[in-house]
Amino acid sequence: ESHRDIRPLQLDLSQRIWTLTAWCESLRDFRSFRVDRIIGLSETGGVFAPERGKRLKDYRARLAAEG
Repeated sequence: ESHRDIRPLQLDLSQRIWTLTAWCESLRDFRSFRVDRIIGLSETGGVFAPERGKRLKDYRARLAAEG
């Protein structure tokens, strides 16, 4: 088990498995999490301000560059 502070960006369904793409604050990188493996969550009540390098469009640009 681990604790992550994340900025959720996108939910995807692929072959009956939901994944959550997010910016991980502690790792300072994008991560994908299987939703069925998340055992707990808590809402902070905060709102994420868009920050360059942490947005969904930044994640997609990275995928395109790697692809």
